[in-house]
This record gives sequence, structure tokens and C-alpha cells, in this order.
Amino acid sequence: MAQDQAPARLPTHPGENAAFTVAITGHRTIAHSHYATLESRISALLDKVRARMCASRAETGEPLATLRLISALAPGADQIAARAALLADGWQLHAFLPFDLDDYSRIAHAALHQRMAELAPGTEPLADAEIVAAIHAIAELTDKAAMVLLPEDWLPPAQADDTEATRYAALGEALVAQADLLLALWDGQAPRGPGGTGDVVAMAFAHSVPVIRIDPQPPHTVSGLAPGDMSLDRGIEPALAAAIGRYATKGVAEHADS
Repeated sequence: MAQDQAPARLPTHPGENAAFTVAITGHRTIAHSHYATLESRISALLDKVRARMCASRAETGEPLATLRLISALAPGADQIAARAALLADGWQLHAFLPFDLDDYSRIAHAALHQRMAELAPGTEPLADAEIVAAIHAIAELTDKAAMVLLPEDWLPPAQADDTEATRYAALGEALVAQADLLLALWDGQAPRGPGGTGDVVAMAFAHSVPVIRIDPQPPHTVSGLAPGDMSLDRGIEPALAAAIGRYATKGVAEHADS
């Protein structure tokens, strides 16, 4: 997506201040046996973000912003984070879909089977029933989302007929454009293609969006990432502080434009 076509930040409702936004990116082939622990890690992170936002707003006397997690609801990381947001106190789930729902289910099903065929030896595969459940969950989580954005809501018309690969790349750019903080359930490997997890992390770095990584493999370490060194563990506090600062700056700019 060309930079001059980047989507505008979307408020939660017309006339409302823009929400504090966490965007999720991550792998689709995470073993189901890791889901509960990863959801717990994300829930703890969302609680910490909310506490930091409450403290920040208390200092300024401003009301607490709407807190939202935006997710494409793909199998794996997207769905794990979506479920955590639905259960977290004070958070909304917003679905940011790359395709119309029927097409998305079909495309995601084929892609997940392909990923299973490409798994490295020794990697725990998803069972057929788990794949079916993950595809059904796209529609289930869409129904539970506070807001649903379809491609016509965010994709420039000139890109409507692009390939699946370029659509996912455009989705990654759109998520980063909305994010105050990017949450990545990521193995730390270099980008494998446009729109993949590593590529979205690189996009976030390029746009100075703070990143928190959760390792999808045990012990599921949570760490902050620094631009220029994707392996550097800075702890999460600098990333949280940067995200809240980014939100505050965004609010000043939007009020100035109004």
C-alpha cells in the first residue's frame, strides 16, 4: 500500500476521541496446547495497559479512553488475542477483516492446511478438528466484536482485486497505521513474505510503533522490542510508556486538526 493511501485512524464511534489501540499480529500454526497460557499472557498485558492508561488519565483529569484490540481474527495468534480482549476488563474487540466473511473462511482454511504441510519436523500440528474449529471461530468472533471493518471500510478501491499476498500486506500496513502498540506472537525469525508476522513487526518499527513480543513457544516469554535489533529484550515497560506517549501525541494532533 502506498504511504499516501494509508488508512486514517478510526475513532470508535463518530465524534468520539480515537481509542487507544493494540493491534495483534502472529503465527497461525500455534499448537492448541499453548492457547491457554498465551491467552493468560495477553490478558495480563491488557490489564497492565489499562492500569497504565488509568494512571495517566488520573494525572491529567481526562476520562479514560476507549481501549480496543484490533484483530484480523485469523486462526492462531489473532484468535487467541481476540478471546483475551473479550474477557479483559474495559476492552473492546474490533475485527479488521481482510476479506468478506465467506471468502475469508475459505481462504483461511486452505492457507492453514498449506501451513500444516510446511511445518518443520517435530512441530506439533493442529488436528483436523482444531482446524475446523479455528475456521468456525472467524464468524463466531466476528459476531462478538464491538465493531467489524470489512475490506470496503479500509482497503483503497484500486487494491480490491489484488492477490491474497498483497491483501495481507495491505492489512498489515492498515493494522500498524491504527496501532498505538503492536502485540506480536512471533518466533523472532526474519520476515518470510509480505504481510507475515515478521514483516508486520518491521512495518511497526518503520513507523515508530512500539512492539511487545510474546514467544509462541514455551515458556512464552514476554519482551519489548527495539527498532534495529529484533532480538533485543528491553522489558515491556519502555514499550508501554512509548505507546501511551504515542496515544497522547495522537490526541493532541487530532484536536489540533478538528
